[in-house]
Amino acid sequence: MSTAVHRELTRISAPAVSETKQAPSASSWETLCGWLTRDLRGMMTTIERREKGGDWVVECLSFPMESVTTHMASNGVRVISVGIRINGSCKLFEISGPNSIGLRRNAAGWPIRVELGYEEGQLVLLFSGQMDPERRSSSNTWGE
Repeated sequence: MSTAVHRELTRISAPAVSETKQAPSASSWETLCGWLTRDLRGMMTTIERREKGGDWVVECLSFPMESVTTHMASNGVRVISVGIRINGSCKLFEISGPNSIGLRRNAAGWPIRVELGYEEGQLVLLFSGQMDPERRSSSNTWGE
């Protein structure tokens, strides 16, 4: 994730994450979080927490995503926080020590699944619902 892929879909720089898991550098986490917040805020999001042993639980089911942020805890461990708007307030779902990211896109190139790996498992964000047309609009090189 050290480079950025420029996507006409969003007219901004989207982090380059392949369909497989990668281990992002420390500076890449902030870029990723900013991009997810900017482009996917308001998207209906389901969050699953998956443990290494195969057990998993649905943390929330189809609520609007508010933000994805990162910070360093007082013990020096990176924390990723996903804010979801539930019944008028923002609930945070967090992981400590993220070590990988996986991204799956639909046929149009829009993210539909983000997997944030950490020592104990994964936090999986599944996006659905209608996209804001302004976020998707772009102009091609001949001005249409």
